[in-house]
Amino acid sequence: MHLPNYRDGSIVNLMQSILAGLDAPGAGGVHGYLADLRPEEIADARHVVLLVVDGLGQAQLDSGPAPALRGSLRGTMTSVFPSTTASAVTTFLTGLAPVEHAMTGWFMWLRELDAVVTPLLFTTRVGDTDLASLGVSPADVFVGPTVFERVRAECHAVLPAEIVDSRYSRAHMRSAAPRGVEGLGALVDSIVDIVRHAERRTYVSGYWPALDALSHEFGASSVEARRHLAEIDLHFARLRAGLADSGTLLVVTADHGFVDLRPESRLEADSVPGFEDMLARPLCGEPRVAYCYVRDGCRADFVERVVEGLDGAARVVESGSMVEDGWFGLGEPHPRLRERIGDFALVMRGDYAIRDRVAGEEPFRLIGVHGGVSREEMRVPLVVVPAS
Repeated sequence: MHLPNYRDGSIVNLMQSILAGLDAPGAGGVHGYLADLRPEEIADARHVVLLVVDGLGQAQLDSGPAPALRGSLRGTMTSVFPSTTASAVTTFLTGLAPVEHAMTGWFMWLRELDAVVTPLLFTTRVGDTDLASLGVSPADVFVGPTVFERVRAECHAVLPAEIVDSRYSRAHMRSAAPRGVEGLGALVDSIVDIVRHAERRTYVSGYWPALDALSHEFGASSVEARRHLAEIDLHFARLRAGLADSGTLLVVTADHGFVDLRPESRLEADSVPGFEDMLARPLCGEPRVAYCYVRDGCRADFVERVVEGLDGAARVVESGSMVEDGWFGLGEPHPRLRERIGDFALVMRGDYAIRDRVAGEEPFRLIGVHGGVSREEMRVPLVVVPAS
């Protein structure tokens, strides 16, 4: 297993360095600063730009067509647990570890509805019903202040137009000026434009999701994903040139990496005899880390029966022990964390993934997946262009 290094080597520590470098009160805390990018370097920059390329794991960067990005590679960090967008991007936008923000995966049980929801989409899993129509507000799901509310800088967030106005985005971009863009070129142009026209110190948060989408559909090592990585690399070089001599510190990183599935490693929950009968609700979390809510009376033999049924494809870990052992981060857990991670977690081994299906869902056909504790999923690059 490759667990997060929350002491000085994770994306949580990166965000603590950025917060401290931009004079945010209370930065550092229990998690501390990133060893490879200290607050002092950030404090010396007039502007700070953080670009998160969803799905750009260190393994993809090492083997992919990305010479410009590799030329500015300073080091490697870990993601958070689980190594997935819902948890990691929330860390980038709040500076908090999952133990603090309690965003635990793509699917999450919501106590007030007694239902499994998709928090990034702000809908129920069954029926895709908007949570607001059921009386749930973003404040009920998303916790903590944003990075933009804490730093002493003019803040901007640049991301694709189709998600700029989502409830998740609006909740996590408080105190930032949002810009929705069409295409990677427009994202780069917008960042350069913001910096070049800034009249005071500026923090710009950029986000690009297309590599993640291609890696899910075709695989992280696919021609399609590699082609887009080459495009990202060209635009990174253009961004670097556009920010030259502006006093801007540019950081590029990712939320997670990927593993690609073989057909035989894509498991369905109903193929394990008696497994779903022991569950009180559908699986939550991710195909690589599935949280299990076990029916009363089934806990005693749950582990043995599932381990036998999965034939070594997963570790069955008591969810509470993962909190105590620091998988989700250090410090005091958020009060809602434990209710969102079930009784046990299936932590998948090798390239295995597991998924159940509820009414209306399409079959599980993803090739690239993430969320687990493999080296490929957990390691992300730290690309730094110092201020000049």
